Amino acid sequence: YLLTVVEAALVDLLSFGLLRPARTHTGPGSTDPARSLRLAIDDLCQILLPNAIGLSDAFGFTDWELDSALGVYDGQVYEALWARAQTEPLNQTEVTEAYVDSIRPMLQRGQRQVAKTGEKAKL
Repeated sequence: YLLTVVEAALVDLLSFGLLRPARTHTGPGSTDPARSLRLAIDDLCQILLPNAIGLSDAFGFTDWELDSALGVYDGQVYEALWARAQTEPLNQTEVTEAYVDSIRPMLQRGQRQVAKTGEKAKL
């Protein structure tokens, strides 16, 4: 957690000189502190990955609290995604109002223009 907090404040820490490049022991020059920090975060994430589900479950959040179709407790991910998609307002009608109000009139206008000139549509 600390490393991600430091990463979020990285610009400030670098600009105030609170985080400085560390000198390497094997040769001249220095390492990039931002890169070192991000590599350390990546290393820890790789270590934690096999235990991610168990660690998340340890907090005891309900599916409702998580509000995620991907994190359902019963493992029925695809069913949960489908059910969630069906409740979205844009999926309540077969054709959205935006199509009827905006897109269809443009398509019809184009069809009329093509019919007038006798040209074929250029796609």
